[in-house]
Amino acid sequence: MHRLIGEGKTTVRIAREVHLVPSTVKYHITRMQEKLGAVKRVTLAIRAHELGIYREPERPDR
Repeated sequence: MHRLIGEGKTTVRIAREVHLVPSTVKYHITRMQEKLGAVKRVTLAIRAHELGIYREPERPDR
């Protein structure tokens, strides 16, 4: 879910991709924000990246 948040996906879009209802996704995002001390989603994505919870996928060489 961290990857999807980092990509800027909406709650509804995340819910569709992980096969959950939006209220469940919102609950989990809120809990992650509380645990990481993040007020906004962008701050959550940054904190997750800093802590190594989320890493951007490696891109293949062109």
